[in-house]
Amino acid sequence: LTNRTGGNALSAVSTTTVSAGTNYQFNFLVNINDQASIGTLSLPLTIKYQTTTGLNGISIDKDINVHISGRSFLKLTSSTQILLPGESNTVEFIILNAGTANTGSIDLSLTIPSPLTLLGSDNKWQFSSLNPDKQTSISVSLFAPISTAGNNYQITATMVYDNTYGTKITETRTIFLRVSEITNKGIAVVNTFWGSSNNEISVEPGDNSVKLNVVIQNRDIGPISGIQGKLLSNNQFSASNGVSSLTGFFGSTVPSGSTSSADFLVDVSNNIELGKYNLQLDFSYLDKDSILRTEIVKFSVIVNGKSDIELKIKNNILTSGTENDLIIEVSNIGTAPAYSVSLSVSYGSSSGILGTFLEDNTRKINHLLTNEKLSLSFPTYVSPNAQKGLYPITIVVEYRNINGLQKIISQEFGVIVKDWSSPLSINIPDNVLQSGRITTPLINLANTGDNDISDISIDLQFSTGQSSILPIFLNSGSNTWKFNKLSSGDSLTLDPEIFASLNAADSSSIVQVHISYIDSHGFPHDEIRTIGFTIRGLIDLTYKSVDFDRDILPAGYNGTIVGNLLNQGNTDAQFLSISILSGDGLILSSDSTQYIGEVNADSLIPFSLKFTVDENARDGITPLVIQVMYEDTYGNKYMNANSFDFLIGGSLSDLQPIIIEESSTTSAFLSSPIAIIGVGAFVILLTIFILRRRSSKQPF
Repeated sequence: LTNRTGGNALSAVSTTTVSAGTNYQFNFLVNINDQASIGTLSLPLTIKYQTTTGLNGISIDKDINVHISGRSFLKLTSSTQILLPGESNTVEFIILNAGTANTGSIDLSLTIPSPLTLLGSDNKWQFSSLNPDKQTSISVSLFAPISTAGNNYQITATMVYDNTYGTKITETRTIFLRVSEITNKGIAVVNTFWGSSNNEISVEPGDNSVKLNVVIQNRDIGPISGIQGKLLSNNQFSASNGVSSLTGFFGSTVPSGSTSSADFLVDVSNNIELGKYNLQLDFSYLDKDSILRTEIVKFSVIVNGKSDIELKIKNNILTSGTENDLIIEVSNIGTAPAYSVSLSVSYGSSSGILGTFLEDNTRKINHLLTNEKLSLSFPTYVSPNAQKGLYPITIVVEYRNINGLQKIISQEFGVIVKDWSSPLSINIPDNVLQSGRITTPLINLANTGDNDISDISIDLQFSTGQSSILPIFLNSGSNTWKFNKLSSGDSLTLDPEIFASLNAADSSSIVQVHISYIDSHGFPHDEIRTIGFTIRGLIDLTYKSVDFDRDILPAGYNGTIVGNLLNQGNTDAQFLSISILSGDGLILSSDSTQYIGEVNADSLIPFSLKFTVDENARDGITPLVIQVMYEDTYGNKYMNANSFDFLIGGSLSDLQPIIIEESSTTSAFLSSPIAIIGVGAFVILLTIFILRRRSSKQPF
């Protein structure tokens, strides 16, 4: 720091009395050397004063700190000073911080004088902080009309930022740009596109009769007229009418700097590849002096292909009352990519019947390349009230083609709604009930679907038939079963105890199975199934009064087992036969089997079966098994076997009769009436004794 008034010290004198408790300010003017560093300086300060009585006070020496913070200084330059008339000019503006301090964020605005036009953006930009000796830039497009040729124009830049103290600083800079003079340039092709100005299109190999629009500009110093352009055919592009060239007319008179256009119908070769191609136009026209002039102008066109979006529905059969996975396949079968693809599903008149979850009916794709195919899923719920039939849906695809133009495709599809198919299957291994008895049939419920179900409730409801008397009913327990979950492929079993009444024999009865559950999507379902039972009469065979002809049977003895079969059921047993089965110690014969035939309900049939005790049989208790075979009225065959024990002991010799010579008196006595009456009474008493003994035997 140096003294701006000379010397190496600065002095200031107060001309007033500084009262106690008041402040006084001294100002010093200094120069800061341009080589000074940014930072803090410590300077010695000496204060001398006098009291109000005129006495000199004690000097005060104190160091004070001075901070050199630097200053921002923005400079503006441009990449060019010359603009071309009738063209869009790219100009780069460069901002340099030539100061010694950082700036805050910079707000830049450009003032472009008319008739210059700023293209492609507005006139405002924002930059982050700019450090000393650092620069940033913007690139703008300025169009200079033909009328601006030879003129100078001032561009004004206003830059607003905060300095290091937070103070807002505004700096203004100006730059002069000059539009060059027009020389005699004739005709220039300034733009080409396929289609029309309000509907530009893309082309691909093999397109025929495609409109090519060529825009020219008159860059002569005066108007031109009678402009005719001849487009020459080549291997890639040819005239749609088959001639070697196409002629286009570009208007009667085109002023200097103005534009005009003409259309050419072109066939694009099948063998061409995507890319840029050069074409040639041969022009003839009259200049401002009506002199015929000709020019050859070469220009380029682009064959960039076309996006061609194809839509398919992979599964168009939906099930009512469930959430269905609607799969839409979108593919690009064209020759150019599609960008920013958005695919939406709308249901139109089908709304309320069909719908996506939470209105999630749009999918977005960044790009869809050539020959790329994607499958998009739309979980679609179908109302349980939906009728079977065909329902319309609309798929809308929005995308940008390779030229950046927005395209929209809308296509309607039909989806078929079918009735919901239950995942449950019911199976009853044996659906026969016995009348007059309690039967426990097994009812198997299987989940044959692909997903689990939960909160299952099963209720059995019995039919009364034509009368109020239930032919079958639940004998005990609740008619409702509840289960938490039934996984896919699993099954559960109900085992109700069902009683069938006696008068229901030879009939059938149905039971309604009410099933409620929740599917894997959280939707409730109620089903009613009907199962049928056949009620058959009961054949209940019981043995009565079964006995052997002797209590103890010796080896080699020809024995007999006698008894009765009682049918305690309510229907007849048919084709009944009773047999002794082969066993240890038994020798059987044809008399060991007896055919009885029919045993009516509640009837008693006697039987008598013979057998021989094997001579080698050992003494002791031996079982004898009797087998009964019969059929019911439906032709079903039945067989049961029961075992009866007998005792083997003694010998046949013990059973040989003893012959005793009768005296005549004895014979006379036995032949007398008194003897005959006595013997008869003995036989009667013996028969009563045997019957009582047999009736005391218990049936098997």
